Amino acid sequence: MVSSSSATVYGEPERIPCVEDFKLGAKNPYERTKVFKRQFNLIGCAAFDLGTGRGTSVLETVANFEKASGKRKGDASIIYASTEKAEKELGWKAKYGIEEMCRDQWKWASNNPHGYHSQP
Repeated sequence: MVSSSSATVYGEPERIPCVEDFKLGAKNPYERTKVFKRQFNLIGCAAFDLGTGRGTSVLETVANFEKASGKRKGDASIIYASTEKAEKELGWKAKYGIEEMCRDQWKWASNNPHGYHSQP
């Protein structure tokens, strides 16, 4: 599954849904990164907006992941393990934080849309 708010490249369009020939109008750095990546189209290629044809909020996406995962009301909301033992005994400590982890996972998933072993 790819969940992306790429329609933000259109800024605040006059009508919804957005279509590929709308003027680009990104207003913040996040939106501008999407415009920048979109400009890498190869000559002779066209842009296509793919999706369900309706907007989905982040909250709706989270709620659906909670439903799919079977998370129930009352499950621990915050739990994490200490890495002290691994650091002391193995000399291991994470080099990157959640931002870099998400970035790298996104990059891998984008470069491997069919997973590890599946073919297109």
